[in-house]
Amino acid sequence: MNFSATTRIEPDETVVVAFAGVLDLETIRSAESALADAEAHRPKRIVIDLSEVEFIDSTGLRLIVSADARIRRDGRMLELVKGPDRVHRVFRMTLMNERLAFIDRAPGTPSPSV
Repeated sequence: MNFSATTRIEPDETVVVAFAGVLDLETIRSAESALADAEAHRPKRIVIDLSEVEFIDSTGLRLIVSADARIRRDGRMLELVKGPDRVHRVFRMTLMNERLAFIDRAPGTPSPSV
């Protein structure tokens, strides 16, 4: 399956993890590894960018919900960049869109031109 994860550290020490492709049972280990590497930096804020994710299943949802709980327990913050509607629908259907913090774009990403 097609999946990639890239990580960058912003000047304010926010760590942005951008997932792309399919986030499911076959790709979860790569996603877990990228997220663990981001958490190892111990930033106050982690942003998971889902804008390039094509599909997410319950395994991917579990990864994000577990990460959110762990990060909050440590007094830090997790934010998610909304994915395409077919991806964000999973969060709406499970009501996780009410529990998790969503933003429109990742830090360091230019605003779309009007």
